[in-house]
Amino acid sequence: MKQAGCFVWFALMAGYALAAGEYSCIGHGRGSPDRAEPTVAFPVTADYTLSRLIGAQAAGINLNKDWTFAFNPNTPEFSPLGLNSSRWKVAGSPPSDPKWGSPARLFNQCPTEGWLSGPGFKFPASIEVDMGREESFCGMRLHFFGNAPKDYELYAGNNLTASPDVTVTASSEETRNGNRASNVLDGDQDTRWCAQGGKTGEWLMLDFGRSQPLSSLSIIWEKEGVYQYKLETSLNKTAWTLVADRQKAAEARQTTSDRIDAAARYVKITVTGLPKSAWASIREITFPERPVSGTPVVRGTFSPAAVQLLTFPPQTARQFRLRLLSGENPKSCQIGELELLDAAGVEQAKQLMAKPQPVIDFSKAADCDYDDSAWRKLSLPHDWSIECAFNAGSPAGRNSGYLSGGLGFYRKTLFVPAEWADKKVTVKFGGIYMNSSIYCNGKYAGGRNYGYSTYVVDLTPYLKFGQSNVIAVRVDNRTQPNSRWYTGSGIYRDVTLQVSEKVHVAQWGVFVTTPEIKASSAQVKIQTRLMNETDSEQVCVLTTEIYAPDGRKIGEAKNDAVVKAASERKFEQLVTVQQPALWSPATPALYKAVSLVKSGLGKTDRVETVFGIRTAEFGPEFGFKLNGKKLIIKGFCLHHDLGTVGAADFPRALERRLQELKKMGVNAIRTSHDPYSERFMQLCDEMGFMVLGEMYDKWNFGNVFIDPNGNRIEWKDTWPRDLAEFVMRDRNHPSVIMWSVGNEVAEQIRDRNVEGTGPNDGGISVFNALKSCVNAVDGTRPVSAGLFPKLEPGNEPPKMAKALDVVGTNYMEKNWKEWHRKYPGMIFYASEITTHDWGAAWFDWDKTYAAGQFYWGGTDYLGEGREWPDIGWYRGLVDLTGFIKDGAYYVKSFYNEEPMVRIAVQDEAAGSETIVWNAVKLTKDERRAHWNWPGLTNVTVYTYSNCEEVELFLNGRSLGVKKLKEAEKQRPTWSVPFAPGSLKAVARNHGAVVAEHEIKTAGKAVRLVLQPERDSIGADGDLGYINVLVTDADGTVVPDANQTVRFEVTGAGENYAVANADMWCAEPFRGDRRSAYGGKAQLIVRALRPGAISVKATADGLTPSTLTVQAR
Repeated sequence: MKQAGCFVWFALMAGYALAAGEYSCIGHGRGSPDRAEPTVAFPVTADYTLSRLIGAQAAGINLNKDWTFAFNPNTPEFSPLGLNSSRWKVAGSPPSDPKWGSPARLFNQCPTEGWLSGPGFKFPASIEVDMGREESFCGMRLHFFGNAPKDYELYAGNNLTASPDVTVTASSEETRNGNRASNVLDGDQDTRWCAQGGKTGEWLMLDFGRSQPLSSLSIIWEKEGVYQYKLETSLNKTAWTLVADRQKAAEARQTTSDRIDAAARYVKITVTGLPKSAWASIREITFPERPVSGTPVVRGTFSPAAVQLLTFPPQTARQFRLRLLSGENPKSCQIGELELLDAAGVEQAKQLMAKPQPVIDFSKAADCDYDDSAWRKLSLPHDWSIECAFNAGSPAGRNSGYLSGGLGFYRKTLFVPAEWADKKVTVKFGGIYMNSSIYCNGKYAGGRNYGYSTYVVDLTPYLKFGQSNVIAVRVDNRTQPNSRWYTGSGIYRDVTLQVSEKVHVAQWGVFVTTPEIKASSAQVKIQTRLMNETDSEQVCVLTTEIYAPDGRKIGEAKNDAVVKAASERKFEQLVTVQQPALWSPATPALYKAVSLVKSGLGKTDRVETVFGIRTAEFGPEFGFKLNGKKLIIKGFCLHHDLGTVGAADFPRALERRLQELKKMGVNAIRTSHDPYSERFMQLCDEMGFMVLGEMYDKWNFGNVFIDPNGNRIEWKDTWPRDLAEFVMRDRNHPSVIMWSVGNEVAEQIRDRNVEGTGPNDGGISVFNALKSCVNAVDGTRPVSAGLFPKLEPGNEPPKMAKALDVVGTNYMEKNWKEWHRKYPGMIFYASEITTHDWGAAWFDWDKTYAAGQFYWGGTDYLGEGREWPDIGWYRGLVDLTGFIKDGAYYVKSFYNEEPMVRIAVQDEAAGSETIVWNAVKLTKDERRAHWNWPGLTNVTVYTYSNCEEVELFLNGRSLGVKKLKEAEKQRPTWSVPFAPGSLKAVARNHGAVVAEHEIKTAGKAVRLVLQPERDSIGADGDLGYINVLVTDADGTVVPDANQTVRFEVTGAGENYAVANADMWCAEPFRGDRRSAYGGKAQLIVRALRPGAISVKATADGLTPSTLTVQAR
């Protein structure tokens, strides 16, 4: 499967900065603006020269400046008021499946992570809490999502139930991971019991203390599968009665329920059969509601309100039970948070609930005469969600990092010259999240629901030429959650005005391929679509000139043809390039094609296209070849957010991220799971990153949109247009080596099709439709998808694997050996591979026949975290502030060939928490590059290197030499007696020292140090990253320093954001202070105008630091 490629990455035209009637050419890319962005100051005078704008449709006039903006958040900020404690013991009627939440989550101060009834749930139900000590309370605040239950009653006391505590024992326990038997009754489905080993015959026993009547029992297993077991009861633990026999079960389930209908003291579950590769493991065991003693404190009926306050006579008690007696829809009754309130909390709750949330009326916001004078004035790119405070009450919850969405409006007034009346005027939006609607002078002009599309709207029919015009953009991100990760909200990429003649190159109308590449020459094929939007046929001449990377003109092709009225015509041209310089990650050589269009009207359109020449080939025996040579894909999966700046597509934020990945040795990026900006693609071409261009996480089951009238729009009705435009936009980038049209789609793993009318084919039919769409636009690259790690019976690959051109597997690389033998035509790559053990999975697959891998996740990112206040994924290899983590230098040691060595010390205090992610175990462990370990006798030290040998020195004394080839998984490991001072690693090749790394013991924190990454930044909205260090007197970073650092920014810039690398820190990114983490913090300044930006950092007890950054 070979791609010959002379691939365009963006069409370049002259762009124009307009101010007070004066215009100057400043080269600018079609859809991929330079870092020095052209701007427009409106109104413009009428005496400008129109010829200077010929071809501007391709270049575009940057419209990022001078917008007004307002939004209504989709939820008020949640302020916890209750007595709630994570130490409370929570029990009662649970949900029927782990994915429906847990009663314990009702008390974690996060109203989006509570308890949902789920399938099979029935009333009455109860939530029973033992607070461990007496508390005084007189109220309860409840946060509902979905349907509220109807009738309720509340009990309080010190001995509400007649049942004694239950003791749980087991045949064995996986204690090293905390998977103890008692976890099955803790009300928390994130914990579990797991036997020590994968054998059958393991058992779990419950002792109720005395005999009592039991009607039934439900078991929530670790994951869905075929579990075989027998259920027995006993009065004396000697004579056992079999009450349920599932030893021949064949149906895969996660929750099983059995009748008991007998009196018993002991209940025993013996596991006799297990799913493949599974151990005996149970998340929760539940029983029907237990009897309650006493009289209700209060009885009543809930209202339909989302937040409700119950008040009752003051109580002093250790326990309380809320009984839910009835409801209209028991399957979707959800309580997000239940807060027990004292008298002061009740009063605060009354005040908050009585205070109306201000709501802006946007019903006329698209009208020209709408008064937006009170709205905020800003420049794009803009993400309003990242500017909000982290809010445990955000409906998006942990999916989107506890940040708010909402409904927003942007407005911009611009003057359109009268001379444009015979032109075509469009506006291109690089990305708006999501459900966007574009209005021109109050009229709807177009829009998109999908939040990652670049799309163009024709303004021509709605413009008033020679007058001021109003563009209004409505953005609706209220329906939450709508993503598994942080999306951002608003116009987060560039907006470009495009002006062209009525005869012009179509949008994304140039497609360049190379049917033949040899060392001596390359044949360049240019396909160009010309549009004639006049009412008469036109004789058109298309001239294409080719320029070498050094600027020399090296070829030309010229064709003429008649283009009929109101139609388009495709031109095909061939140009031979002698001695081509091939594009690769090591040598990203770029050429330029200049397309000149002249029509019978005597007017010209000009488009410049930068491209690269290369071949890319996938095969089952060699994996991947670039330019005829085998190359291992060393990739990262990235989400589009840029950490502290959110989704806003700032050039410096993108460039900075890619520079850090380049240092690490990354040569490929998977755009997980959506189209990235044109600017990002341009940078990948320039810097030498291969790209797996991906669109869509989930398909029909995961993408639902809303139109301006609130109507539901299905994904299946939007993808043909969105996917075709995505491929058309990016098909010319030399960096793109493959397309992916989905990730972990539900159609792959569900038994029924999306309509529910019949069996599912494993997603093959939907994939084939998407692939056909891609191939119609670009037939030069393979089409793939990232497959969820669920195998077919017999350890067979997912059904869809057989339809993919190249098989992308998520966490299934250990199956490749068997599948390669059984299916020799399959080509494999790891679309996702775990960062567990800091990337050691690199050594788990055969580099001979597989193409490569992409780590998930390459960086820490917002959203997809765990519980509040975890704001995102924290198992990345690069932290939220953009730096390689100490443990991740392990990956650099085999991704990068430049000689290196790095010390990383195992931080035992950080623990070794294990979670299951996509059926893969992930252990959270930390490795630090510092030498402050008081109280420890010995520490585990890793020396990451790609050199032949490493010698380790403690305070100048050699601890020995270790050979890299003798170390397990290329990782020399040492047990070092801790002694303050220094630890130094020296790496050698052929006996010569080629790399060193030293860490030193830090003393007391005494000062702040500001380190700008650049001394000067662009004056027009550029970002400057300033890193903050807390150091001792010798300048060594103090690793446990966590002081709050305060910032003052004056002069020609503003404080744009503050950050640290702690993903469990919910301090806002917008503010004048930030706590240090690991002795470090970060400030980002944004230039407002040319001049000096002065920064001062202070912290209690530390010497302040100041610096100046020039905005030029």
